[in-house]
Amino acid sequence: SVVSLNHHGTVKETVGTTFVFPTPTELTPGKTVKVYTNEIHKESGGYSFKSGSAIWNNKGGKGVLMNRAGTEISQFVYISQNVTGTESDEYVEITNDSKSTVDISGYSVVSLNHHGTPDETEMAKFTFPTPTELKPRQIVRVYTNEDHPESGGYSFDRGIQIWNNKGGKGVLKDRDDNEISQFVYTVLTEAEKIEKQA
Repeated sequence: SVVSLNHHGTVKETVGTTFVFPTPTELTPGKTVKVYTNEIHKESGGYSFKSGSAIWNNKGGKGVLMNRAGTEISQFVYISQNVTGTESDEYVEITNDSKSTVDISGYSVVSLNHHGTPDETEMAKFTFPTPTELKPRQIVRVYTNEDHPESGGYSFDRGIQIWNNKGGKGVLKDRDDNEISQFVYTVLTEAEKIEKQA
């Protein structure tokens, strides 16, 4: 299942909406599916929360993928930040969901602009130093250009915005440059918002 959570990291964190994949649903190697808020797109699986209202809080939230036993498999956290111009306080959050310590030395986080178009380009890349280990359930963050020791102290050290507000893609790669995880985000234009409301 895919679960949206509001008010992430606060005492008000609550389950928003849940989507459960039907039986049978299989993903072959390299295959990608999308779960839309309230649209059906057969080319990407045809999955939808079928919600008539927004389920992803524009001020920030958390999405979780769970297996059929209710165990968390993966998650992504997003947040709307306040530093204008450089947006130095934006970050990627990575969680070790396993029960073992994981060595992510040499792993990298990549920011991509213009996702899904011929103009897709790498905006920035951060590589975890050696040694870097994540204990079970440990969370680290990689900021655009800020140092926060309490969440690992990792930063792209970029003085410019690296996450395009019009949409993009974040990728986690292992030390051999294989993709481990990705998060694609898009932002509707005002015209698209009006069209969806019509």
